[in-house]
Amino acid sequence: LETLKGQPSDAVAQRLNRERGLGPWSVGVVCLQGLGRYEYGLARDLGLVKLAAALTGRWVEAEETDALLAPYGEWAGLASVYLLAGFSRGLIPLARAAAA
Repeated sequence: LETLKGQPSDAVAQRLNRERGLGPWSVGVVCLQGLGRYEYGLARDLGLVKLAAALTGRWVEAEETDALLAPYGEWAGLASVYLLAGFSRGLIPLARAAAA
């Protein structure tokens, strides 16, 4: 982790994605919690899959959560945390209406 601190986030993501068993969600966790960077969110998190399904009214594939975070750009990491927190607390009106 120490060697990753001095590298740009894109380089960190490429490095982590080369490791077996690590993917977009792991990149998000390392960037957010390990390095304190916000460019990569918790993409493909099950909570975000459930949120996307509630918003669209259909089951979605994990990859579709990438589109959910895309509008937030360099703040995708923070957005993923707040979207998950809001969804779990019923604070996202469309999600609550779709789930009812």
